[in-house]
Amino acid sequence: MRWTLVVAFTCAAAFAQQPRIDAISPPRGPIAGGAIVTISGANLAGTTVMLDRASVVPLSQTDAQLTLRMPAHANGYAIIGASNADGVAYARFFYVPPRLDELQPGEITTIAGIGDYGGEYGPAREAELRSPWGVAYGRDGLLYFTSASNSRVMRVRADGILEPFAGNGGIAGPHPPGLTPALDVQVDFPRSLAFDSHGNMIVPDSNFAFYIWRITPAGLAELIAGTGQNSHNVVDGVPAKGTAIGEPNYVAVDADDNIYFIDFTNARIRKIDRDGILSTVAGNGSYGFSGDGGPATSAQFNLAYNDIGGLAIDPDGNILLLDTSNQRIRRISKSTGVIETIAGPTFNGHQLDNIRAMTVAPNGDLYFGNASELYRRRTDGTIQLIPNGGHGFSEDGARLPAAPMSSFLGMTIDPHGDLVYVDADVRRIRKLDLTTLTISTLAGIGPRNMGEDGPAIAAAITGHDDDIDLLPSGEMVVADTDRIEKIDAAGRWVRFAGSGVFGASDDLPALQSNAMAPFSSAASPNGVVDYADGGWVARVDSDGIVRRTAGGDFQCKFSGDGGDARLAQLCQTWDALRDRDGNLLIADTNNNRVRRVDHQSGIITTIVGSGKPNGAEGYGAGTTCGDGGAATSACVNTPYGLAFDDGGNLLVSENQDRIRRIDRSGVISTFADAHCTKITWAFGHLFAVGGDFVFSVSRSGRITPLTRMGASRGFGGDGGLSRDAQIGFQFQSSGIAVDGHGNVFFNDGSNLRVRAIRYGAVLAPSGATVQATANGKVIRASVADDLAQPAEGVRVDFAVPASGASCTLSSPFAITDANGIATVTCTPNCLAGKYSVAATPLAAPVSAAVQFTNAGYPCRGRAVRH
Repeated sequence: MRWTLVVAFTCAAAFAQQPRIDAISPPRGPIAGGAIVTISGANLAGTTVMLDRASVVPLSQTDAQLTLRMPAHANGYAIIGASNADGVAYARFFYVPPRLDELQPGEITTIAGIGDYGGEYGPAREAELRSPWGVAYGRDGLLYFTSASNSRVMRVRADGILEPFAGNGGIAGPHPPGLTPALDVQVDFPRSLAFDSHGNMIVPDSNFAFYIWRITPAGLAELIAGTGQNSHNVVDGVPAKGTAIGEPNYVAVDADDNIYFIDFTNARIRKIDRDGILSTVAGNGSYGFSGDGGPATSAQFNLAYNDIGGLAIDPDGNILLLDTSNQRIRRISKSTGVIETIAGPTFNGHQLDNIRAMTVAPNGDLYFGNASELYRRRTDGTIQLIPNGGHGFSEDGARLPAAPMSSFLGMTIDPHGDLVYVDADVRRIRKLDLTTLTISTLAGIGPRNMGEDGPAIAAAITGHDDDIDLLPSGEMVVADTDRIEKIDAAGRWVRFAGSGVFGASDDLPALQSNAMAPFSSAASPNGVVDYADGGWVARVDSDGIVRRTAGGDFQCKFSGDGGDARLAQLCQTWDALRDRDGNLLIADTNNNRVRRVDHQSGIITTIVGSGKPNGAEGYGAGTTCGDGGAATSACVNTPYGLAFDDGGNLLVSENQDRIRRIDRSGVISTFADAHCTKITWAFGHLFAVGGDFVFSVSRSGRITPLTRMGASRGFGGDGGLSRDAQIGFQFQSSGIAVDGHGNVFFNDGSNLRVRAIRYGAVLAPSGATVQATANGKVIRASVADDLAQPAEGVRVDFAVPASGASCTLSSPFAITDANGIATVTCTPNCLAGKYSVAATPLAAPVSAAVQFTNAGYPCRGRAVRH
């Protein structure tokens, strides 16, 4: 296994005495710690040495070298920094978890993923960007951008190194009244940013936080508006600081340092003046379209949801509003306060129905993106479409008009006057040279993933809702954001399906298909992999071609029963798998149904759920009903996961903390009261990932935690017993799988990892007892739980003497059946004597033995013919 390490340098031309790191040896070590690491470079004497921003004391330190003893650490990258007054240099050390086959039964480890690390402190163009959104240049000339899904603001240094600037990654952080290091505060899902004349950054803390932060060039953060409560009470003329506001999603700052933000909750644009006083500059409090030619405060604009919209300031100080749902850009006069439309809703007969980004050049030209179309509006009001090669991905060096372009998100103008934009399709930040019309990349590696084609434990998993399943080969498929990855037999993270770029989705080779957002992955014994992709279901056939099976118009409606499944309408398909006969079952989640596609005719029907109690997107509404009756008449509330037990009965996990069972006659009942998403059946138990723990459910409905349960969300425990391990918050599609040896694999959602419990499915329960009997050659070990009930699905290991009188076992272990009995045969050898055979339930402190007596007889030799 080869490992490479990227070392981050400071800019050599900036300061002669700034630290420089050239190499680190070794570049990796165990999570238990103890590795002695040598860091080589220059100007290291006297530097402050940090590990993940915490000061550490080197074992030795000279100008050219320092050594560290690495402490224990979770798997993934740790950042080593060396700083002095002239700058900081970084290196990355990789912590390796123990392999699954190195563990004792019941212990846990990580087999894929490095958490929310995406390449920070390394080259920006090799980083995995997490929802890049708003972009802007600071007064220092550096590029800053918001990383929405991991709640950070990043910057690209002059040497090309990607460096976090604000936000702690979404961890609940302090919101103090004064200045606090920006890297320690929670900046929740920031969609935009702007700079004032002093170089301070203004960034909205939105989604669930409802603050606005001001961050100094030195990286100190201060709250300037909001209390953390989403307020519907619009109060003007009061200090913004300490006053509750609605959700702020987009911000802008004018030349006089007035701050403007869209108050999404209250359908207004609000202003914080230089004295910190709040006022309303546009919007009457309700969404719609009205007001052009009149006062902006009486007008309506329309944002259907909080991700859309945008603000900018032109050179004359006028406010530009991206009125997305009205398909317009509107201008609010600085001098008169009058609002007008300056672009949209059409251009040359073409609807501007997806305007998501805009920016103003110093000369007043307005650039804006409508999906993958790029427009320029000149100061004289004329609008020009800048031709490109259509919607798609272009490698660096491609030039317009031939080069395709992606969907635009954030936009800004760089210090050289060129257009910088967020390539939303592949999560890159790119530059369009407005002179040569050449495309280049400033940050991000999409559509590739960080760590792809390398060890899975060093790969970046990008999705919280990843489902997993095992191929017949034993390899694992992982449905990850816009692709399906595979952990191959060598433990490498390789692409299985999905190109990662916009394009056609079916009737294509898997690696050329657009997988979009796979919510599930299910492998059949013939190697076919079915996956649910939001509003449709497809399969990767054994010939490597993706073919659509059901749905596909993305309308989030219900229709099609009795007809071709490919013409049916579905609404958020969170799971899909096949029954014993090859029919496809689909969790039509927001239609509150389970649907079945006949494998021969392709006809779709509903087999579970009446569509009640709630409609599309009605999370949590309504109740479960119908137990004891026909499944088609029952209320099935937001079904997320599907599985079959060993009797062919269907199990369905619901949003209402319940698992339902539909028997083969179509009668529905409650199997267990438990919160979970994806489920699987193995060794006589159902296995599931709950909100913050992994558990099993016996046939009788008894729940047994496999990881620590309760208020314990976090990450920890690799290399130790799984029952002591912490896992993160699980989202709507956290997958789980069990292999033939009883190893349990699951997606650790918010920790962005796949983890495994060795023999986790066949461990003896706590308080297990065992008794053993023999009848002739047959040995039966009977295992009971702490309630003296038969313990099904427990591995029992049998041990015989290695020499002397003994026997040959039919198997060294057996799995208990529904009666708690594990059975093997013992064929005696030819040596006379007494001996015992021990039966030990896996990981239990108890065992039982049976006694045998061999009657001696001559060992028969093998005849040899000469």
